[in-house]
Amino acid sequence: MSSDAVDEFGHKLAVSEDEDMFWKLLEYSQGHSSAQEVFDDTQDYDKYLQSFNELVRKVVILADLVWTVGIEDGGFSEWVNEGYDRYSSELKSILDDIGTVSAQEVSFIIDTVLSMSGEGDAEIEELTKEFKSFASDLYDDINSWIKEKTDGYGVV
Repeated sequence: MSSDAVDEFGHKLAVSEDEDMFWKLLEYSQGHSSAQEVFDDTQDYDKYLQSFNELVRKVVILADLVWTVGIEDGGFSEWVNEGYDRYSSELKSILDDIGTVSAQEVSFIIDTVLSMSGEGDAEIEELTKEFKSFASDLYDDINSWIKEKTDGYGVV
């Protein structure tokens, strides 16, 4: 079963209930021409995030964590160096809303990373490894959370 939806800009987004909601919405955000134009013109990531509705904004913030820490080799060091930690309050609020064990564990890891403020690369690397141990469960939880927020169809 699929659902055709129209976003706030009149673009159609069809998502089947079996699709990966997280990456589907992330792909949507990256292909969103007016948002990309804002970023290309200003290089202002805050304005880029503000160009999305609330759910897509949250997905992009989650993706900054999942991609930078969980998939790329940079881990939490890169996440902090890229400035994504400045969205940590919003990220923690999103994780609280997800409310699962993995989300709570990741929120605790983020608190620990933020409290270290530049201390020891070895400790940061250990926290990255710990995050990766929860990444698969968190990924599934994010998809379930998106389905819950969108009545199962990833409608933005």
